[in-house]
Amino acid sequence: MAVSSSYDYSMNCQEIVKEALYDLGAIAPGETPTADEIVSGRRKLNVMLKGWQAQNIGLWLLQEVTLVLQNDVVKYTLGPTGDGHCSATMNKTELAVAAAAADGTITVDSDSAISDADIIGIELDSSTVDWDVVNGAPAANVVTLTGTINTAAAIDNHVYSYTSLTQRPLAITEARRRDADNNDIPVDIVSRSEYMAQVDKTSEGAPSLIYYQPTLTNGTLYVWPEPDDTKVQLVMTIARPIMDFDANTDDADFPVEWLEPVISNLALRLAPQYGATVHPELKNLAHESLFWTKGFDREDVSIFFQPDFD
Repeated sequence: MAVSSSYDYSMNCQEIVKEALYDLGAIAPGETPTADEIVSGRRKLNVMLKGWQAQNIGLWLLQEVTLVLQNDVVKYTLGPTGDGHCSATMNKTELAVAAAAADGTITVDSDSAISDADIIGIELDSSTVDWDVVNGAPAANVVTLTGTINTAAAIDNHVYSYTSLTQRPLAITEARRRDADNNDIPVDIVSRSEYMAQVDKTSEGAPSLIYYQPTLTNGTLYVWPEPDDTKVQLVMTIARPIMDFDANTDDADFPVEWLEPVISNLALRLAPQYGATVHPELKNLAHESLFWTKGFDREDVSIFFQPDFD
């Protein structure tokens, strides 16, 4: 028996739209959609997928990100233009040599994860993190900064670096506080009312709870108590957005298991503009394939039942 030994089947935006139009009967097999039909289909496809994000779909969207906590700061904006230094590519090393105010270079324990143009943060002796940009590829653990260090930084002070900020999280599903020794302590994710119920929101200590709002462009994160240690990071599992289809040749940002529900449900959404009558079999396929795929794409977790003796 001859098999392909291939496991990389996928479809791009144009192929998905074209298949949906076939299923709908808007075009015949072998017929090619017009450019306007593809553009319209791409819009509907993007809108549908963005709407599905509200249904909490997609294990593949879960991503681990790290936020560097700032001393005495309780509010951070997370996203592509946020003020919180939060990234899926966060790296941590330490100063191998003490740095003085106005130094334009630093020497770290390891530069293996630091690249030209990375954002870099140096923990200062003043209990703040000084953020800069890497200027050129590091060499022999020496990193050149675009600017200079504000104040002194001692040996073993933390140095953080990352390539890009995270996208706006749709939700935070899990969080833990990571201390200087890389020990993780769970942090509670609470509601707005629970966070607002904290009497003294500026009391200092190791953060034990967070509250998150997926506000526009950048989400807003609140931590409590107020961080008092720049060596502490907040590591979170977030649900990131689905990537846009910006071009007809863009590949899908979802597993192949989602192709059938995406195509069949897109066909339903395209029906009104073509004046097409939706066949009952297509409607059933759209609903059933979405139901089963959502069931497949869920994490297996334990469920505990406890009797109520009250």
